[in-house]
Amino acid sequence: NDTDYYDDVCRRLVCFGKKQLPHDFVFTSIYVNYNTRTSRNTSCHIDSMNIGKSALITFGNYDDGRLAIPGHGFFDPRHTFLLFEATKYYHFAQEWTGQRIAITYYANNRLNALTREQHCELSKYGFPIPSYSSRINMEFAYKVKELLDDSNATIDGRVIKIAKIEEDIVKF
Repeated sequence: NDTDYYDDVCRRLVCFGKKQLPHDFVFTSIYVNYNTRTSRNTSCHIDSMNIGKSALITFGNYDDGRLAIPGHGFFDPRHTFLLFEATKYYHFAQEWTGQRIAITYYANNRLNALTREQHCELSKYGFPIPSYSSRINMEFAYKVKELLDDSNATIDGRVIKIAKIEEDIVKF
């Protein structure tokens, strides 16, 4: 929320993520947590506002504080990124003592609904997101496929369908 106020910090965190994470890892958001013990962090939850994998890394002089994924175990993201499906697997931070900084990189589920202005704002800070035009081209391709998939097998239906597709493409 304070990206503009801390623009240099944001750019540095984006740069760090881009250097350390896989080159095709897309993220729109960075969550920095310093010793925060909220019910959100320490109770079992899924991240319903994310899409794709999340990347978690921790730093500091602390004990315990691993990421718990029930049914899968405990994982220590200290100084090493842990990539996991935060939208599919319930998880929580194990209690810790000491000073713990956790940084999570993830894509918000509204990535495909970004306005051109929002896309430009994220691009300004260097976030690794698909280009705006490629996203529009993908939406266009899905729309055409959806329209074609609706067609009936008759010749007359296809002629009508083509006219409808042309009409919808102009609107799009």
